[in-house]
Amino acid sequence: MMKSNQVNKDTALILLAHGSKDPLWAGPVMQLRDLLRARDRIVEVAFLESMTPNLGDAIERLIQANADVNLKAIDIFPVFFGVGTHLRQDLPRLCQAEQQRFLHITLRVLPALGQNAAMLRAIAETLMV
Repeated sequence: MMKSNQVNKDTALILLAHGSKDPLWAGPVMQLRDLLRARDRIVEVAFLESMTPNLGDAIERLIQANADVNLKAIDIFPVFFGVGTHLRQDLPRLCQAEQQRFLHITLRVLPALGQNAAMLRAIAETLMV
């Protein structure tokens, strides 16, 4: 049985963010990616709009860069505070199309950042200064 801080090495993670025309906007997402990589997590970033890579390119990068690992699954973590049209309609459509491209990999969408009660408590705690 894996401890909660252990990572399954045949499962990668994509941090999916909205994207922006301002390249500085991606800084916090890249910082989160780097923190996860420092803890030996196989992780890539993808964007829905205005930035690259898109979801399909990020999946392809993960598979190619980790061919020796034999990835079985990719978890997609929406770095979104709220769940709107992008997550309810666009993301399922994108995942379905990408699943058809990569039949040997299981794509799983995790609950969005804003749906995580622990994250909301952590934010509330930082605001109680």
